[in-house]
Amino acid sequence: MNFYIKNNSKRVVIEKIHILFFGHKMSPMMKNFLKNISWTSFGFLVSSLILFTVNVLAGRFLGPSGYGEYNFILSVASIVSLLIIMGFDSSSIKYISESKTDKDKNEYLSGSLWVVIFLAIVVLVVVFLAQNILKIFFDIKEEIIIVSVFYAALLGIRKILSSFLSSLNFFKFQSVIMIIESLAVILLFLYLFVILGYNHYLYYIISLSFGILLFCLTTILKIRKRVLRYDIDKILFLKRYAIVAFLTALAIATPVSLIKLFIGKYLSIQDLGIFSAYMAVTAIFVGQFILIINNVFFPMVSSINDKRPIINKINKISFISFIPITVIIFLVAFFMLKFYGDNYKFNIIYVGMLSVISSLLLINNFYRVIVQTYNEYYFKLHKFNYVNILFLSAGLFFINILALNKMAYVIGMYMLYVVINFFVLFLFTNYYIFKNKNI
Repeated sequence: MNFYIKNNSKRVVIEKIHILFFGHKMSPMMKNFLKNISWTSFGFLVSSLILFTVNVLAGRFLGPSGYGEYNFILSVASIVSLLIIMGFDSSSIKYISESKTDKDKNEYLSGSLWVVIFLAIVVLVVVFLAQNILKIFFDIKEEIIIVSVFYAALLGIRKILSSFLSSLNFFKFQSVIMIIESLAVILLFLYLFVILGYNHYLYYIISLSFGILLFCLTTILKIRKRVLRYDIDKILFLKRYAIVAFLTALAIATPVSLIKLFIGKYLSIQDLGIFSAYMAVTAIFVGQFILIINNVFFPMVSSINDKRPIINKINKISFISFIPITVIIFLVAFFMLKFYGDNYKFNIIYVGMLSVISSLLLINNFYRVIVQTYNEYYFKLHKFNYVNILFLSAGLFFINILALNKMAYVIGMYMLYVVINFFVLFLFTNYYIFKNKNI
C-alpha cells in the first residue's frame, strides 16, 4: 500500500521527478507528506469512484428533474451544515496538529465534538419549531426543509469526526472506513432502486445517510477513549479561529449553493439537474483531490514555521499544470457525461467553462491553505471573500432583472467570481505573506 516506503525503485523515480521540478532533493517533510498521502489518496479515490457511480446511477434513475430536486436539497444542506460545524473542523485540525501532548489534543477534540453536537441539536429544534415560517419565507416545500436539516446534521457531524482522524494522523483507518462507507451506500442504493424499484430522490438521500451513519459510528468507536468532558477554556480558545474558519468556509460553499439555488428557483429544476451533472463530471475528481490534499497538507503546513519554500513550489506547479489539468478535466467530463444518459446533453461551452473553474479552484485551494495557517492573515482575507460573494449575488440579481436567465450567463458570472478569487489569493500569498519577514 505504502509504495513510497516499500518500493525502492518508485521512490527513486519520485525523487528524480522532484529534483527535475524543484532542483533539490526531497526534504523529510515532503517524504512524510507523500507517505501519508498514499493512504489518503487510496481511500479517497476508491470511495469517490464508488460514490460517483452511485451519483451517475441516481442521475439516470431520477432524470434531470428528480436529480435537480436532490441537488436543491444538497445545496440547502451544505449551507446548514456549516452553521452546525461553525468552523470547528478547521480549528480542531489546526490546534490538534500543533499540540505537543495527548492531553491537549484530547481536550481540543472533545471541545469541538461537544460544540458541534450541541449546535446540531439546536438547529434541528429551531427548524422543527419554525418550519412553517421558513416554508413561507423561502417559498419551498416543507419536505425539503425537514430533509435538508436532518441531512445537514449528519454532514456536519461526519465532517468534524473526519477532521479528528486527519489531525491525529489516522490516515490508514480513515481510508478503510471511507471505502466501507461508500460500499454501504452503493449496496443500499441498488437494493432500494433496482430490487425494490423505488424512484425518488429521498431514497438516494437515505442511501447516503446510511453510509454517513456507518462512518460516524465507526469513528466514534475509534476515538472514544479520547473524548472527555468539555473544557470551556479550550472551547473559547478554539472559538476565535473557528469563527473565521466558518466565515471562510461559508464564503467557499456559498457560491456553488447560490448558483444551484438560483438555477433551481429562476430557471428550472430540470436545468438544475443538468447543471449538477455538468458540475459532477468536471468537479468530482478535483473535489476529491482537494479533500485528499487538505487531509494531509493542512495538518503538515500548520506545523511548519517558514512556508516560503512551499509557496515557491505551489507557484511553479500551478504555472506548469493549469492548462494540462483543464484539458484533462474537459476530456474526462466529455466521456463521463455519456454515462448519465441521453437526457443530459453535452454542451461544449458550459463544460469548457466549468473545466476552467475546477482547475482554478484546485490551485486556489493550495494558496488558501497557506493563508489559513496564519491567524492574522486568515482573519483579514475572509473579509474579501464576502465582498466577492456580494459581487456574485449582485451579478445574479442583474441577470434575473435583465431576464438573462440562461445558464451561460450564470456560469459566466461564477467563472468571474473564481478568477477574481484566484488573483486575490495569489497576490495575497506571494506579495503579502511571502514578503513579510516576520513569518
